[in-house]
Amino acid sequence: MTKNKNRLGPNGKQTKISLKIRRDIRNGIYVPGEKLPPRTELEQRYESSTVTVQKAFDKLKEDGYIYSDGPKGTFVSENPLCFSNYAIVFPHHLKEYASEVSFYRELIELSQSIKKPDCCFTIYTRA
Repeated sequence: MTKNKNRLGPNGKQTKISLKIRRDIRNGIYVPGEKLPPRTELEQRYESSTVTVQKAFDKLKEDGYIYSDGPKGTFVSENPLCFSNYAIVFPHHLKEYASEVSFYRELIELSQSIKKPDCCFTIYTRA
């Protein structure tokens, strides 16, 4: 039995739908709190089945981009992850004197201490 490439795998249709909706949220096409189009409309737009759209929605829910409110519909989360990730970029030579500069040391400690599921800090150094 062969699997349908349109629905399964990393390049399947459900993944493409999920990525498109994520992109639309990041680009402000769908804003936090806004109701998404009905699944039937998305099925027609993406030429896919109900199951495929539902699996894309399941992934978006799992990743914190959307939530369902029963019969009222599906909405963009108030604080989607794409708006909660931050990076701090330091000069490449920071490690040489980080212990001497309290400001940098405090930022590093603060960023490493934040353990919230909806917020992520990454520290980079530039060469």
